[in-house]
Amino acid sequence: MCDRCVVLDAGRVLQQDNMATVLARPISRRVAEIIGVPNVFEARVVEGGPGGTWLEWNGHRIHATARAPVGECVAFLIRQEQIRVQAAVTEAINHIRGRICDDRRRGRKRSLSVCVGNLHRIEVPFDLIDRSRPGEEVTLLFPPDAIWIFPEPSENLVELHTGFAATQSLGRG
Repeated sequence: MCDRCVVLDAGRVLQQDNMATVLARPISRRVAEIIGVPNVFEARVVEGGPGGTWLEWNGHRIHATARAPVGECVAFLIRQEQIRVQAAVTEAINHIRGRICDDRRRGRKRSLSVCVGNLHRIEVPFDLIDRSRPGEEVTLLFPPDAIWIFPEPSENLVELHTGFAATQSLGRG
């Protein structure tokens, strides 16, 4: 057994740490893509302070405990295991309405894709006991600490000519 995980892309080390850290806190959008982490999006930071950061994403304001500079575009993920599905509308922090667009079963596990707006899907693990069906409107709830803002700029948000090297930030996070 090993105690380190190294994520490589085209021969470059993007992140190295223990497996739990890499899975919970990928250093960039590219690392998240390589390791198969779902629910990665881009947003603008609209407010920040001691209580955390507020993101503007797809017409929603999302509260995160992570910090980022106001006005900056950031890539972030919503940790799948912290998302809860509810049928009723709620006014809780970090609630997003959507429609179940796909339902996949694997053994006793079930996963839902919830369509939010025109372009986005949020993947949610779901218990087989629950009776939600494709087409049904649901509310997704998640706490502010379910949001992970990538410490490295997203490849989609940074001009390629900046010369940014992914290995410069190893050890952060």
